[in-house]
Amino acid sequence: MLMPLFLYLAQVMEKAKIINRLKKVKTLKGFAKLLNDIKRDEFGTATYKISEKQLRHFSSSDIFADRYKTFHISKKSGGVREINAPCYQLKVILYILNKVFKAVYTPSKAAMGFTEKRSVVTNASLHTGHHYVFNIDLENFFPSIPQAREWKRLQLPPFN
Repeated sequence: MLMPLFLYLAQVMEKAKIINRLKKVKTLKGFAKLLNDIKRDEFGTATYKISEKQLRHFSSSDIFADRYKTFHISKKSGGVREINAPCYQLKVILYILNKVFKAVYTPSKAAMGFTEKRSVVTNASLHTGHHYVFNIDLENFFPSIPQAREWKRLQLPPFN
């Protein structure tokens, strides 16, 4: 029983460390340093550092082709789903950014999708025994969110 508690406390301290470091970041160079420190902790290496130039490149909305590999997979209901998989460099940056976001943001108890330790099974269990469940799938949800909206959200608490 002590091991899981120890791991939980280590995770909490790690979150606190990330939050503390993030509060001190004032420049893109400082942000890149923070990401590289997290990357070193996660992967055990500082090789191939995330640069300011990479962060500018990947945050620009001008270029798409060199960042993603686009392919299609079949849907159960028929038709195809378009998948845009990030290139390796972007995938690493997104992984590290996810660590930062998880440190500063706690999702609502009602949120199930893309939330750690929650799934469609967790969501379904909340509705067991109910006579009706309303289920929808928003078509093209993620591509419908404009970059300006994402940028504005990152300027508000808890991200600032």
